[in-house]
Amino acid sequence: MPEYKYAERFKSLPECPPPNNPAGGVVYRLVHNPIIEDDFLPNPEREKNKGNQHEQPPSCTAWGLSLFTTAAALQKKFGKLLGKYPNLANDVGNHIAEGTLVDSHGVTTKPNKEHHLNLFEFQGPNLAPVFRLVGPIQVVVRAQ
Repeated sequence: MPEYKYAERFKSLPECPPPNNPAGGVVYRLVHNPIIEDDFLPNPEREKNKGNQHEQPPSCTAWGLSLFTTAAALQKKFGKLLGKYPNLANDVGNHIAEGTLVDSHGVTTKPNKEHHLNLFEFQGPNLAPVFRLVGPIQVVVRAQ
């Protein structure tokens, strides 16, 4: 089995990565326009690059890349998170990108009921060229 990217950072976490499947299929991710390599960093690496340090060590799932099986599910989750994290668009982007994963990219968790899954990447592949911009997130503001 190939080596995991970031394995040194999560090897001490129990059952990390969690039970998984070989990566494969079309997935969607929140990115900047244009797509940059930092769009494919797990949250702890992204935070470290910004100079943020947390007292608690990151959880196992934080080392996986957050992906969705549908663009609509990503859009819905973004809308929910935007109220809680007003700088979300600046931090992680405000565009949807589509990519097709293959087993050499890593392993994924099973999608949950919100169509979310995590990719635990293998060493080597660069994911940025695998993804293409679909378009900007459309935030729907609902009257209270």
